[in-house]
Amino acid sequence: MIIWDQVPKKLNNLENKIFNSKILLFGEFSILNNLDALIIPFSKFCGSLAFDNKIKTNESNVELSKYFKFLELNKFNNILDLDNFKSDLDRNIYFESNIPIGYGLGSSGALVAAVFDKYYRKKNNDLNENNIFEMKKIMSKMENYFHGNSSGLDPLNSYFGKSIIVKSKKINTITFQTFNSNDYSFFLIDTDIKKNTQKMVNIFKDKMKSQLFSNKIFNDFNNLNKNCIQSLIVNNIDLLNENFKNLSIFTFDYLNQMIPKNFIEIWSYGNQNNLFYLKLCGSGGGGYLLGFTKSLKQTKKVFKNYKLLEVF
Repeated sequence: MIIWDQVPKKLNNLENKIFNSKILLFGEFSILNNLDALIIPFSKFCGSLAFDNKIKTNESNVELSKYFKFLELNKFNNILDLDNFKSDLDRNIYFESNIPIGYGLGSSGALVAAVFDKYYRKKNNDLNENNIFEMKKIMSKMENYFHGNSSGLDPLNSYFGKSIIVKSKKINTITFQTFNSNDYSFFLIDTDIKKNTQKMVNIFKDKMKSQLFSNKIFNDFNNLNKNCIQSLIVNNIDLLNENFKNLSIFTFDYLNQMIPKNFIEIWSYGNQNNLFYLKLCGSGGGGYLLGFTKSLKQTKKVFKNYKLLEVF
């Protein structure tokens, strides 16, 4: 399932393949422990490799050059055609993207997917969903440059342009129907804070040293995510609403450090008034928050001073 929106004209005119951003609907932090998660492509934002012949260098080309050195240093030459990559860098290749950086929408994942797609040496050898786990391992190592400890799921999602489900440590693509409702809706709220994913992950890992907290994550938190995923897949929206609320409350109680301070009050307001519920979109600490509401019209009034994006 792809949440479609109009592709920016500049990107639409590029020759190379376009790679979507993503939304981690359910499973933030769970994926670090091989627990259940659901990631969907979100084409409101996307990116593509392109060549800039007008100027000698641009910022994206400089950053790609740094990334190339990481791939070279970590001996990716057997996997990627780095000679061709180097030649393209000399021709001023860059990543044209409107995916906001530091917002939890997979900007680095889309870039990794684009590089993998263009330079993977075995692209003609049955590169498909049947070897998805092997592709995840490669993309995970490629994205470590940006996050230090990547799951590999973001670039995998962007590469296939399909929703990815992690269930019982198995990874598969999945399609499901979006619900037809004039009332219920997923939405994103811009916190206007650039997040630091590695910082949030380190806070989480530190909290996981507590046996009590660890048990809560492996049992309660994982079950809440599983319930949300299952109710969405079977299209039981009333049950999804209930499960999402429980997940929002758990996040507020046990992952409070990841919630931007200026959103604590409005997060609590949603839980108490049952108009909408919020959860982290990725690692938290900033970027976007993901919400679910039974009345988008009324929810927009509450968030009138914030940028709200409807997902589906």
